Amino acid sequence: MSKYSDIERQGLVEFFNYNETNQKILISIAKTISKMKDMTAEDALEVVLVHSSGVLSILNRKAITREVLFKYLHGHRVSVYENFTKLLLIERMIEYWQTRNAAEIAPQPSTTTVMTSNATTNHSATMAEHFPINLMSRQFCSWFFENFNADALKLNDLWVDCFLSVRIVAAGQEVNDTETNGHEACLQMLSHLKRQLSILFNPNLCHEGVQGRIDPHGLVVLMCCGTVHSQTACVGLFESAFGLMRDPYNENNWRIRHLKLQIKSSTTDATPKLRDCDTLQQILALPETSDVV
Repeated sequence: MSKYSDIERQGLVEFFNYNETNQKILISIAKTISKMKDMTAEDALEVVLVHSSGVLSILNRKAITREVLFKYLHGHRVSVYENFTKLLLIERMIEYWQTRNAAEIAPQPSTTTVMTSNATTNHSATMAEHFPINLMSRQFCSWFFENFNADALKLNDLWVDCFLSVRIVAAGQEVNDTETNGHEACLQMLSHLKRQLSILFNPNLCHEGVQGRIDPHGLVVLMCCGTVHSQTACVGLFESAFGLMRDPYNENNWRIRHLKLQIKSSTTDATPKLRDCDTLQQILALPETSDVV
């Protein structure tokens, strides 16, 4: 599966060709990735697309500032929210590409009911992938597991009354459940878990592996699944569910209210998907929302 939809690829081309500044940023990013000294804008774009994990990882690079994103959106007369963050600007940009494309494409008459049904389903799935809550989910999970693997999580990333639940399912279906409360105890437990098992987490950051919902109490809930690795091999699968709330006293950043994590010793030949995660089905069944979170 391609890392970029046609809409995202076209949008990135337009963004980097928007002005001379954006072209210079593109070439700078490509040189950082490839260590090549001389390249055209076309070569640079190809390097960035091939060696990046997705549109979010590209637009979230330090070289692409909030000012650069805002100028592009303002130039296309796209409104943004007051006190915007960089993530919100990225979400707004992708939303603009998506809605613009939908408006430009006239609906085509279908030849059969089956074709119409399939087209509707595919379009709905594509739209859902770019909902703000799903864009935020992918960025948050990328950030969390990168910091978790690097032992870089901090107390400030968790709410004081954070709750952590960990289930380890070993070979032979032996189950070990552990729970704790409080941000200090939760952080210590996470650190101890990773050291004890000597593992790293590799999340599936595609839409089929990371999604978000709003629970009946208004809490933002993120689901993420992926593989677990030792230094030499894939040793298992994981399923995780985060409950998040913004902290108005910490630049309105998201902080973890609760985290449920299951690690299962297993071998796999396929990339884990949310639809196959038993512990996440109740959350996955909640309605999707296109609202800004």
